[in-house]
Amino acid sequence: MKKYQTGLIFGKFFPLHPGHVLMMEKALSTVNELYVFVCSDTERDQALFEQSQMIKMPTRKERLAWFAPLVAKHPNLHPIDFNEDGIPFYPNGWLEWSNRVKAVLTAQNIHADVIFSSEPQDVAPYEQYFQLPVQLIDPDRAAINISATKLRTDPDAYKTYLLDAVYPYFFD
Repeated sequence: MKKYQTGLIFGKFFPLHPGHVLMMEKALSTVNELYVFVCSDTERDQALFEQSQMIKMPTRKERLAWFAPLVAKHPNLHPIDFNEDGIPFYPNGWLEWSNRVKAVLTAQNIHADVIFSSEPQDVAPYEQYFQLPVQLIDPDRAAINISATKLRTDPDAYKTYLLDAVYPYFFD
């Protein structure tokens, strides 16, 4: 029996990488349904791309498509395109951001009972704004020592962490 009914994960997934996959798979082992908010912000995403070594900027639709192999393997995994345009950048904007998330949850009739994260600094705001328990998964990146920032800034050094769907955004 699963510990929770419905879990949430939030992230940019710019790009999606094995650490994200590990977090989702561990979360899926404790929930019946997992909703993953693939967060985007037009200006922030453009800046991340310009500061990266990526050769092609992924669209929001393409970023969601990166999840297709995971969804095929885990039909109870549900990526959600979540636009953050107009919300003050992290760490500001928690109230506006959480209200927008809650509007999506209400519109899609999603009743979450846990949030998963790998970011310790997000635990208190998640608990405050959602009144839900937060489960940290590999916050020290001990299981898979990679981050999207490392991939964006030095893809040659971390090439082995690039998922097949993500690879063309870094290399021809």
